Amino acid sequence: MKRYIAILVLTVSMLMLPCENYAQSPQGRFAPTRKTQGTEQSTTNNRDLSGQQSGRFAPSKRSGSSVSDNSATMPRGETTTRNRNTQAGETVNDVRRGNMSSNYYSASSEPRLTGKTIKDRRKYEILQRLIDNMLEIDGGSFYMGATSEQQADAYDTEAPMHYVTVSSFFLNKYEVSQAEWNAVMDQYPSNYYGEDKDDYPVEMVSWVECQEFIDKLNDLTGLRFRLPTDAEWEYAARGGVLSNGYKYSGANDVDCISWHKGNSDQHPHPVGTRGANELGLYDMNGNVWEWCQDWYANDYFAKSNGATNPVGPISGRYKIIRGGSWFDDIRLCRTSSRYMNIDTNFDPGTGLRLAMDVDW
Repeated sequence: MKRYIAILVLTVSMLMLPCENYAQSPQGRFAPTRKTQGTEQSTTNNRDLSGQQSGRFAPSKRSGSSVSDNSATMPRGETTTRNRNTQAGETVNDVRRGNMSSNYYSASSEPRLTGKTIKDRRKYEILQRLIDNMLEIDGGSFYMGATSEQQADAYDTEAPMHYVTVSSFFLNKYEVSQAEWNAVMDQYPSNYYGEDKDDYPVEMVSWVECQEFIDKLNDLTGLRFRLPTDAEWEYAARGGVLSNGYKYSGANDVDCISWHKGNSDQHPHPVGTRGANELGLYDMNGNVWEWCQDWYANDYFAKSNGATNPVGPISGRYKIIRGGSWFDDIRLCRTSSRYMNIDTNFDPGTGLRLAMDVDW
């Protein structure tokens, strides 16, 4: 009889345990919280879909060197972390971020969830991975446009070559995937539907729809994502402070780093399946065009020589797109190649990549 009573007590106790939800933890990360005797105890979620142990609700900082990715043969940006003990006694990781110094920011400086609570476990993991793939791009100055290595392939839209300075910023190492778009928008708008469509870049999205996606993403995460500027995009595609002066983003052999008309078999491919450039960025050339924040103007390059953080004209009809796509020839898949599209247009060759200011 005592044995049956003990089993009954244990069963009732288990039924009274609260369920996990993905609300904001005291550290401001995506982490499950569990109420214990009227207080919230945080347990850090250290699962990262890329195979690394991170669990941070913070973008990763790129250092000058690369380390090996556990899940692929491509290089990935190095993340510098330290451990700190919290009041609850658990150990979590803090990411080094912010300005170019080696100082760590306090916990109060870390991003915190605002607005909606992410209750869906899969969406939480997808968005956590997106955040972890944000790389800090060290600022610098460079010659933008039709530089010498582009030779006769350069179009009029790339002239004149001019000198530009950009500040440090974050840029995602991958194009936005269909899984990431669906996690925010609850839809799959893309033209390509394979069994593994989640890993493919989202396309068939207009610049206006990208702004809606970013607004909702910012609401979910409490961060301030945006599209990169035209200058930021080209600076990163060229390799930033680590640039080797390649014609394409990461190589002089376009097939090493790009899905284009000649090798794509007439469809896009999963993000990150070609080689990365010097900064650890994938698909900067080919796969899908990427919307930029700027309006296009024929004479803007001539007017922005010597500019710092140029943002294009204040108005216009067309938005800049960059990088070329799976159905374009290699002349369009170069670091300086730029094109334009009406902000409400969409097609199966245009997607986006996320950027963010370093001060969030």
